[in-house]
Amino acid sequence: FNKIIGKVPELVAIYYTSRMLEHIDTLHREGKVLHNDVKADNWVITSSAGKFDLMLVDFGRSVDLERTGGTSDPIRSQFKGNVAAEDTECVAMRESRPWGIDQDLFGLCSSAHLLLFGSH
Repeated sequence: FNKIIGKVPELVAIYYTSRMLEHIDTLHREGKVLHNDVKADNWVITSSAGKFDLMLVDFGRSVDLERTGGTSDPIRSQFKGNVAAEDTECVAMRESRPWGIDQDLFGLCSSAHLLLFGSH
């Protein structure tokens, strides 16, 4: 999108960022899943009956919190190690500290930044 027409209009960026927040919240609270690879490339715009929305794809790095043997509470879940591509690591992961939902939130913020400013 950005390569074709430049930056996304601010209101459009706000709309899609709010939808990303809702999707991530639902994924964490209801699905009990950490995606671990949230980035602009993994958001797909969908259309149904003239209404546009987003879908998060590529769950290859995801963690099912109910199957890991730890807590199923995404807010309290903590992991060690690196599961992300180098340029998509959250700060805690880069500093070899325990991480959890911050990995997904870092990717969400990166996606919102790309919408607003047209670059990473």
